[in-house]
Amino acid sequence: MTRIPVSFVNGGARTYEVLVNRFENIIKFDFDQEDFTLKPKMMIFFEFVGNNDYIISQFPQMMQRFQHTDVFLVIDDSYEGLCDEELLGKISQVCKSMPWVTQWRILSSNSKLKDTVVSENFIHFNIHLHLNHYDNIYVDDLEWNTNTQLRQKKFLCVNRQERLHRLQIVDFLLENDLHKDTYLSCMLGEYSNLINKDKETWSKDEKQLRRFLDPLLNDYKLTDSQRERLKVLPIELDVIESQHHAVKVNMPTLEPYFQQSYFSIITEGDYASDFRRLYTEKPLKCFAYGHPFILAGLPGSLNQMHKDGFITFSSIIDESYDEEENDERRMGMIKKEILKLSKLNYNEMRSAYESLQEVLQHNFMTYKVLNSLPQPTQLANDILKWWH
Repeated sequence: MTRIPVSFVNGGARTYEVLVNRFENIIKFDFDQEDFTLKPKMMIFFEFVGNNDYIISQFPQMMQRFQHTDVFLVIDDSYEGLCDEELLGKISQVCKSMPWVTQWRILSSNSKLKDTVVSENFIHFNIHLHLNHYDNIYVDDLEWNTNTQLRQKKFLCVNRQERLHRLQIVDFLLENDLHKDTYLSCMLGEYSNLINKDKETWSKDEKQLRRFLDPLLNDYKLTDSQRERLKVLPIELDVIESQHHAVKVNMPTLEPYFQQSYFSIITEGDYASDFRRLYTEKPLKCFAYGHPFILAGLPGSLNQMHKDGFITFSSIIDESYDEEENDERRMGMIKKEILKLSKLNYNEMRSAYESLQEVLQHNFMTYKVLNSLPQPTQLANDILKWWH
């Protein structure tokens, strides 16, 4: 089988790895140190991680060395879901200025574009559903296995990278003494700027650093009572503070904590955004380990899971928070549901959990099936058509 020459611009691409794993008998790629710039055809993968203006301004220069080659360009936004309609328009224009790019596709996990964008160049692809290995979890090897004994904690809530909504949830658990019933983690990291001194005293350099975290933290000011409560940070569980920035991938599985708690409080990577709709591997871990959850994430996340075939937990949890676009009101609704669940004693919590067994098993099997599908098939078909 002929191998398709492939190269990477500005780092790797997760979609490339999925293509290699899922279509290994259909598509073969050739990637080594050879100079491919004189090949008649080749594929270029670019992983998009934000900063639209930079991408647009630098793209022609980065692609210049391939100008004598018939290029199929894949822009990979399948992990972050940061693409919007404005970016699509700009990418289209810049590709037109590079005639050697005869085909291009952008794959994005932003499901909000799925129903609004009609273009052969856009493919909706949530790579989180199709990663067969992450955080020491091998999806193919997962078996349905739940602990029927009385568990040690009511909740599991893990928080690593700094996000305002995560800090708010952790503070809420501390304020209501719910941390005692929770396997809880929260790094200190850049939160120390909020806890240990006033926002007004931050230096210009500190503010520049913070913009790469959660920009909402720049405008947030802790009350004295919040600051006092949050002085307990870091709260360590699966990752210790010294590993906070060092460990970026291949996190611990958390399986023992799933097995010894009843519900997850998921704090997604993103909470406030008016142009994005997506969910990540965090709820998928709950599907894998049979854990119901309350989700502090982007509005519409549960709705997208329903479209993908999952069933959530409306028989026990008021999930109308998922429809609330106002971030502050949604947070209040989420906290209300956490508090409601927390009032159950451990025997009541076990009964509530057991009443969800059929739903949890359905989600487990749905995840296993979706994960095994050879996706993204549209991209694979487009590549084969172009190559031949």
